[in-house]
Amino acid sequence: MRGKLLPQEFADLQDLAADWSLSTERERQGKRLASSMQELRSVYDRLVPRAEAILEHMRLLEAGGKPKTIPEESHNLIYLLYSLAEIGQAIEVHGQPEVVNGFEAKRWVAEHESPAWKAFEQRVRPTLV
Repeated sequence: MRGKLLPQEFADLQDLAADWSLSTERERQGKRLASSMQELRSVYDRLVPRAEAILEHMRLLEAGGKPKTIPEESHNLIYLLYSLAEIGQAIEVHGQPEVVNGFEAKRWVAEHESPAWKAFEQRVRPTLV
């Protein structure tokens, strides 16, 4: 990512955005698995206090009638919040980047990111609006 990564009111999180504003679940999972608990804890501790403000920012965009034209900076912001959700399990539940007693993470394929799902979504999306 280049340029302005996040909306101005979240400038304090800009340094996290380059590494953690990841658009797919697979990317976020890979980043979590490649990170140390110390790094995960640091990101977690910085994002948790800002989570409600991020959600409020998104609510205001939606209330303004612009959910279909969300600026790139706001997309990056919500991706950062998705990374918090990915990190949260490691911090709050497992105490390690991997899922305790879970199957190998590489086996997990997010169905909604598969080409077949994306093709299906394109076919049905016009009927959903």
